[in-house]
Amino acid sequence: MTPLPGHGAPVLLPGGVVHRVEGAPLRRGEWLAVREAGRTRIFRMRGSDVGSRDSESGESEPGVGARDSESGVGARESEPGVDAGAGGADALEPWGVIDEGRAGLELAGSEEVVAVLLPRAEATAVFRCAEGRCAELGVIEGADDARVAVVGEAVVVAYHREDDPQIRVARWGADGELSDGPAPAACTSDQGGFCGPAVIGARGGRVALGARDGSDLWVIESSDGLRWQPLSGLR
Repeated sequence: MTPLPGHGAPVLLPGGVVHRVEGAPLRRGEWLAVREAGRTRIFRMRGSDVGSRDSESGESEPGVGARDSESGVGARESEPGVDAGAGGADALEPWGVIDEGRAGLELAGSEEVVAVLLPRAEATAVFRCAEGRCAELGVIEGADDARVAVVGEAVVVAYHREDDPQIRVARWGADGELSDGPAPAACTSDQGGFCGPAVIGARGGRVALGARDGSDLWVIESSDGLRWQPLSGLR
């Protein structure tokens, strides 16, 4: 049996490789965020056989962003007897560094772009990492349960406020400009509707936004994160 490289938390890499990272890791598909020494390092995992399990529950819905745990340790534990194989750290491609490292971050990405939400006091900071560097796009004041998705190069954040359950959407385009329009659908305290917390995910050039109303799930979709319509393909 080949020993696992490193001495930190285990992360399952493409091809069944298990690597131990020095820090608190959060994996989402082919993207990995590692919090250590007050910084957040973003990696892209090389290889075609990349799973879509998140690092908190072991499973995730396709396209739905993953959130790390309050304790900071969100890695999926490796199963006993897994062979580390070849690759290890060589399978991790550095994709950017954020000079902050807080528990509760959220992560979602497309093929070339990854978005990161970092909690701050009374606010949520939004970052986009692409082409080897990370840049802060902006801050959402008073956001509660913020969730993120990436469609193309656009970063779409769904959130509500502690004193207002209405789900709202903030969208940063490829140029970094913020579009913060009206709520995509109404939330009424007596009838339900699009009340937080939100569920959001992206796949195939579409972003889907959902809200739970009792045993029901309301879902709308958009191709750009600006204009919304009922989810297509349902019968």
